[in-house]
Amino acid sequence: MKLLNILVVILVILVACNEDDNPDINQGDNLYLSATIKGLDGNDVNYFEGGNDVGLYIASKDVAGQLNNSDIAVNLRFSQSAGGLVPQEPVSWQGYSQLMVYGYYPYSRKSDINPEAYPFTINTRQDTILKSSLEYRNNDFLWTCKTIQNSDGPAMLTFQHLMSKIVLHVKNISPTTGNMVGSDVAICNLATSASIDLGKGVVESTGNKENIVSQVSSNVPDGYETAAEAIVIPQTVTVGTPFLEIKTLGGYTHTWHVDREFKLESGKQITLDVLVKENECLVKVKEIVDWKDEDSVIVGEAIEDLPTFQLFDFYDRKGVRGIVIDVDETGKHGWVVSTDEVALSYNTYDNFYDYVHANNNDDGTENLKYILEIDPTLESHPAFKWVNDKNISTVVTWELPAYNVLKILGRIIADEGTCNKFNTAIQKCPVANSQKNQVNINRNDMWGSYYYLSSTVRETTGHVRVVGWSGMNGTFYGDYYDETTLKAQNEPLHVRAFCKF
Repeated sequence: MKLLNILVVILVILVACNEDDNPDINQGDNLYLSATIKGLDGNDVNYFEGGNDVGLYIASKDVAGQLNNSDIAVNLRFSQSAGGLVPQEPVSWQGYSQLMVYGYYPYSRKSDINPEAYPFTINTRQDTILKSSLEYRNNDFLWTCKTIQNSDGPAMLTFQHLMSKIVLHVKNISPTTGNMVGSDVAICNLATSASIDLGKGVVESTGNKENIVSQVSSNVPDGYETAAEAIVIPQTVTVGTPFLEIKTLGGYTHTWHVDREFKLESGKQITLDVLVKENECLVKVKEIVDWKDEDSVIVGEAIEDLPTFQLFDFYDRKGVRGIVIDVDETGKHGWVVSTDEVALSYNTYDNFYDYVHANNNDDGTENLKYILEIDPTLESHPAFKWVNDKNISTVVTWELPAYNVLKILGRIIADEGTCNKFNTAIQKCPVANSQKNQVNINRNDMWGSYYYLSSTVRETTGHVRVVGWSGMNGTFYGDYYDETTLKAQNEPLHVRAFCKF
């Protein structure tokens, strides 16, 4: 098994000098860091995948109760590259002989986060329907806190898991219970949200209790038919709670009610032996141990320098091919849109009020999760299915964009100049004339009927939010685009896939 052993962080930074509080410490010393994850037991070296971000709070004194008072860095983003974790902006020791470092993964770009009550939510669909191992592993939450000393070598940070992991080993002991292979294994009645104190590493479960569909595991012990695992919020499960539900391919449902109280502890992995018989399960706790990093969120490909992009560049990495329509200040992160499009509807029927919860304006994956709960195959949701079908092999990031993300494309097309640049990029890209549905944007065909579909519905009515454009007498209205138009869910509209990089 490949286990994470080390992350090497080399931060080469030139900063202005401060007043030296220790004559033996150079005020211009660069900050060197390295990191491991608690509980590892191997020697294979693995790294953050290029582009993964962590957030660090760095202070000259203990500020665990008030991380926003950190005087060196406050929620500073560090991104993986060939040189290690590179900071968003320059950092140095500033003349101090020691510093306090608080860190977490995955990084949040929000500027208003409360580090003493950081909100975190796990995915309730951790099965393979999302075709994304990364999506599964992003349910993990890593945290570190350490006082580091200024020395010649790198200071070591040790990250630990704050979530809990459940591993299920399942076998059938009755001939009439259906096929275990390919079954859906759900862990039921667990809180799926938490409030995390980033200064103390303390997790408090919050919100309503939901069912979590586990991910099939390839590590099936001898004598068992299948195995599954899920990352969950630490919490206590009380006696009598309906906790496991197994639906076999034969159409049988088997359940287990907790017969003794047990805790799902932060940083721990609990393994359950599950014996399936008619309409019920027999369960025993096999072991409770420190989380084993057989497939850690941190483990990825060898580190690499991330390329930089500009607007309208052709993006071609890891199977994702499209046109860049948005980039951040580094040029390494942004949005890609597909070069092809289709005309499809949100769904094939028009049950508005069944979908009012798919109302996230910023995150298309959150809307997809809700739709998957209703329609796991997406057969009745052609726009979602067309986009999700692009996520083949290791490509896991195409999505039907949320409303505010779709506006990025809207602003480009609203201006004739940027629209022409977009079309030119499509014409010149390597897939030109080789992709069946590849199309340019026709600004002359936007009178009253040219709308792009988002994954967001209006909370009060279930109508779909769209972005469109209007022209009159051959005139396009400058930077105007319609942000308020609502469409029926069964109306065919223009669809493009979006990918965040």
